[in-house]
Amino acid sequence: MPKEDVFSPPGEIDEFQRELAALNAISWALSQSLEMDRVLDLALETTLRIVDGRAGCIHLPAEPADAGLRLQAHIGLTALAVQALQTFSADEPEIQH
Repeated sequence: MPKEDVFSPPGEIDEFQRELAALNAISWALSQSLEMDRVLDLALETTLRIVDGRAGCIHLPAEPADAGLRLQAHIGLTALAVQALQTFSADEPEIQH
């Protein structure tokens, strides 16, 4: 069997290594705290660092369960963006599939 058939292309290996590093970094961040807010902040910080992002947010289900999503963690968002992203209803087109 030719050597080319045995090994993955370098681009695929690099992508796999980046994905594995991202998962490891997020796993490490999650293991550092049992406080939900701190865990979410660490996960978001780690994810943004890995993807070289400048801003991001995490939404979680709101209570009661049918109330949509609420903003739980954010980094790099303007005050206006934070205000606009506080909650999403399942009826809002931004989150419908």
